[in-house]
Amino acid sequence: MAEYVLVENGSVVETHDFLPKSWRNVSGLNLLANEVPALIALGWYPVVKQTVSYNSDTQRVVRHDYVINQDSVTEIPVVEDKPPEETHSDELKKEFFMLDLRRQRNQLLADSDWTQLPDCVLSEEKKEQYRFYRQLLRDLPNQYIGASFQNLTLMNITWPDLPL
Repeated sequence: MAEYVLVENGSVVETHDFLPKSWRNVSGLNLLANEVPALIALGWYPVVKQTVSYNSDTQRVVRHDYVINQDSVTEIPVVEDKPPEETHSDELKKEFFMLDLRRQRNQLLADSDWTQLPDCVLSEEKKEQYRFYRQLLRDLPNQYIGASFQNLTLMNITWPDLPL
């Protein structure tokens, strides 16, 4: 689910949902989000996600391969068949889905923790937008407690929009 990758020596070495605020000797790297040529000069590329169809009951994404292009990196899910012992009951599928949902939600919360620190330089209005965004993330699992999990995957969840 990476949005940016760091490429060194022709290989993806880091994946990030958001550009880091500071990286190596660069402060404010996150401010370069719209400056793709400058990011690429530093080795950072935006990610273009390729989707693949698969049956989540019998198959799973085992990793993502990356194809480095001139101005982006394409992320391609690699799917394989699940071994028979991993074909689970509906109740177990619900449990796994909720664990995955919370794991991804927790990562998004961790990625935005800095917005709530006392020394954060964001305006009060922007801090409030992030507080609202973070509350939506916290409330998200409750929306799926009684849901049918037959065709539900993390890919078709409506995640809250990150404040811009």
